[in-house]
Amino acid sequence: MGKFEDAEEGAFEERPRSPRRRRREEDYYEEEELPRIPRQQNWLDRQFSQTSIVLLVIFPLCCGWLALVFGIIGVVACQHPKARQNAWIVLVISIVWIISAIFFVLITKAGMMDQHGGQGIFGQ
Repeated sequence: MGKFEDAEEGAFEERPRSPRRRRREEDYYEEEELPRIPRQQNWLDRQFSQTSIVLLVIFPLCCGWLALVFGIIGVVACQHPKARQNAWIVLVISIVWIISAIFFVLITKAGMMDQHGGQGIFGQ
């Protein structure tokens, strides 16, 4: 509160501050520029956001179906943007890998059927 001198009383009294206040540097920040407090990450967010991209690519290639399930759960349950992006990477690679493996098995089986005269693998 500011003080002023009253001529009649000869004493100082408190006067309310004006509604306008001096602008500070913090007032000029836009909402996007304000520093953000990092969210607490759950276990799944940490697994996807803190794992190297190399491991995220190798995981679906080695464990196709498990990586597919893990990727689906990650896309649905992850809240952190980087974790969700990495979950999408795992999901897409595992889908492509599984579809290509199924395609390869079907092509191989069709080739074996042609070699055996269309009777199947065991020749019955």
